[in-house]
Amino acid sequence: MSDYLYGNVMKQFSKRDKILQLGCGVGSLGKLMLYSNYKYVRGVEANDKIIEEAQSSVPTRHKNKFVEGYFDDDHVYDVEYDSVICTEVFEYADCDMPILECIKKDAKIVFTVPGHPNEAYPRWFKDEREIKARYKKVVSIKSIISLVFNDDHCRTYLVNCVKK
Repeated sequence: MSDYLYGNVMKQFSKRDKILQLGCGVGSLGKLMLYSNYKYVRGVEANDKIIEEAQSSVPTRHKNKFVEGYFDDDHVYDVEYDSVICTEVFEYADCDMPILECIKKDAKIVFTVPGHPNEAYPRWFKDEREIKARYKKVVSIKSIISLVFNDDHCRTYLVNCVKK
């Protein structure tokens, strides 16, 4: 699933974009982007142990690319960025709107939301119409890509938008 998802996420960005990844986990996507010559990627994760794992698996010059923080910590946004990635976060966190509200105006945002039920999800979306209805007040949606995994049993929507 990750390779398929990551490939589709990376297609949404230029290698010159200044990308802030909220909820980077162990840094798999961020590291892939750095090694694929994306010029600037900064990963943020709330769990300090997970950030240590991300930092331990990259060359010294990239260690500062992964930092601990919550989406509402001021230091998370104290870097120059024009784009935000937030994949596999809204699926499990019930704070999608507060996260989007913290992002600066006119920033490009790519995020994922689930398209199938799961007891771990606070919400899921049946179709693009539901996604647009939920997020239209905070972002201008440019495109929604439906990604299907496991013979149509698992669907994830990849949303490309701009913060209002």
